[in-house]
Amino acid sequence: DYVLGTYGTGAIMAVPAHDERDYEFARAFGLEIRRVIDGGELPYSGEGTLTASSPEFDGMPNLEAKRRIIDWLEREGRGKAAVNFRLRDWLVSRQRYWGCPIPVVHCERCGIVPVPADELPVILPDVEDYAPKGRSPLAAAEDWVATTCPACDSPARRETDTMDTFVDSSWYFYRYTDAKNGAEPFDSAKANYWFPIDQYIGGVEHAILHLIYSRFWTKVMRDLGMIQNDEPAARLFTQGMVIKDGAKMSKSKGNVVSPDLMIERYGADATRMYALFAAPPDRDLDWQEDGVAGISRFLSRVYRLTIKYSESASQRVSESAGRPCYPTLAQRTRKDGAPARSSRECRDERGTASNAVMSGPRARKDKNAVRMGASGARPAFLTDDSKTQNSASGEVSGGQEAPRTAGLETGATIFRRL
Repeated sequence: DYVLGTYGTGAIMAVPAHDERDYEFARAFGLEIRRVIDGGELPYSGEGTLTASSPEFDGMPNLEAKRRIIDWLEREGRGKAAVNFRLRDWLVSRQRYWGCPIPVVHCERCGIVPVPADELPVILPDVEDYAPKGRSPLAAAEDWVATTCPACDSPARRETDTMDTFVDSSWYFYRYTDAKNGAEPFDSAKANYWFPIDQYIGGVEHAILHLIYSRFWTKVMRDLGMIQNDEPAARLFTQGMVIKDGAKMSKSKGNVVSPDLMIERYGADATRMYALFAAPPDRDLDWQEDGVAGISRFLSRVYRLTIKYSESASQRVSESAGRPCYPTLAQRTRKDGAPARSSRECRDERGTASNAVMSGPRARKDKNAVRMGASGARPAFLTDDSKTQNSASGEVSGGQEAPRTAGLETGATIFRRL
């Protein structure tokens, strides 16, 4: 178990002071263990200063020494830097009915023979029973399985396994560029126009499967001359997962909350806003139904304020027409006072924006006053920048009396701007 054929070329690290498996092996057989990186307790695999290695490189940080050693090997003609890619064995076929047929036939004379291009695509037959019974359900469709060999016209049998869905998910997005093409997967000119994808948004669970396979498939199609891009997407955004009862929300765990139930109980707006408010899009969201109920109460409060001050709100909506809104909101919610960011950066911080809105209109028990935010002061983006108003007293800096609705921009207006 020590030398692994699946690790690199099957060789070992041979640095027992800095590799756990090498360390255990060296101690078991009494081999010398020599530290070459200063650091913590052995086996130490962290960063540190190179020592007892070579006078030319000793004393350097190990990461810098690594680069210098590679440069030395290249100068001496003894080696060069390289990037190694490793793709785990990929199960392409499965014994299921649902899936793309594998377009080959099995002939006793010719072996495995591809189905000719003019006979593609191979269409799945209609079957009555989809359940596998020790073999693929397709194997029971004898009329479909029995065929002739394209090479010698001898009796042959179709492949009854189907392709795994990972095959489809590795390239289907290219088909979107030319979905009605009946002669080829897609027109290369159309794919080259649209690809690479500007922004891929997906869950972290896809990082070690779907995303790797889609990159692999892209590079194969590039090498075949079907596309020009090297990567399927230029930018990756990994979204957080929804957690409930300490585990990822999934059907297999039985902890899925139906959005239909939430919409029926609290409304679509409250359900959507809770998803934005509870966590930034790149963080996991710990689902709490009480939170949806809280958002529902907040939106009801916004609605009541909108109705109460509709005349004033309508006037301010008219006055604010054409004002740059969401970047301004994002700028106001930053604590460091930095300028507004790009629209993409703002979109990636929707949780921050919804939190800012949540600090908006909250009705005081005093029906003659309106309190904005937990501290009693209106957030900057809800009021005139040149004035600071105390909502409890109705006073404005400068000693002027302010109308109770002065500077009020209701939640409905904010949502309209967002």
